Amino acid sequence: MRTRLLVIGTVTLLILFMSCDKVVENKYVTEYIYDNPNPIFATAFIATEYWEYDSSYYGDADVIVSFYDTVPEITINGVPPDNPYYNDFDYNDTIFMPGTKCDLKIKVGSRSVESSVSVPRDFKVLQPADNETISGTDLSVRWSDAKCGHYEVYIEYHFHDNLNVCHYDYEIETDVKDTFLTKAGFLPTVPAGSTWYYGFIGLIAIDGPPLTPGTPGNIKGDGGGFFWTYNYSWGSYFYVAGTPTSSQTPDPDIRRNYVRQHKANVRERLTQMGIPSAIEE
Repeated sequence: MRTRLLVIGTVTLLILFMSCDKVVENKYVTEYIYDNPNPIFATAFIATEYWEYDSSYYGDADVIVSFYDTVPEITINGVPPDNPYYNDFDYNDTIFMPGTKCDLKIKVGSRSVESSVSVPRDFKVLQPADNETISGTDLSVRWSDAKCGHYEVYIEYHFHDNLNVCHYDYEIETDVKDTFLTKAGFLPTVPAGSTWYYGFIGLIAIDGPPLTPGTPGNIKGDGGGFFWTYNYSWGSYFYVAGTPTSSQTPDPDIRRNYVRQHKANVRERLTQMGIPSAIEE
């Protein structure tokens, strides 16, 4: 009798376990694959930059795909990713040059999404020119047209006062539609006896939706998502009239700092919006 009860209890528990497992499996399949109004969600970016140090272009591109039940087929201009890793499909060996129209296509089974954006054209800071000396506390910046949707402007300066106290400020202007920007009173009145190390302006040309809440995505079809392209300018150093300049040459890595800062800001904003991102350092 005890043996029979044990067998019956074991079978009952097994049936319940199998039933629960089936319910969970069906619930996942139903909610996330078949009944999801946006069964494919993707974020993609292409980053391109030109380095005057070695007269070379460098680039990176990533496509992240969520909610798929078969491995996606992904191409940008017909080129598949060369380094897929789980849901991050990476392009390490392909550089999408400035001015290139980029057609993204993603297919998952019978479903597909697509989008087209262009890599912004090469451009540069016109004012202040690289290593120019400027006067006053207002900073006026102009740059050539990259033929893109919007820009981000990074401005920083660094000096030591007569007590050798370090003064550093950093500011970012986002979603700039024009090719000029005036920052009234941005530069400090530098005390006599100070040493100016550098001022720096970095520009990023962006094609794709601005990262502001409520902005719709630009990936369409059987799903949705976002596709951006970035082109990073070489940037421009500037100095302040009447202030001795440090004999120390600015660290070449400063030109990379704003690129890293931009990518960190993008990751943070995407995370706040609940959007996955694999944009790298």
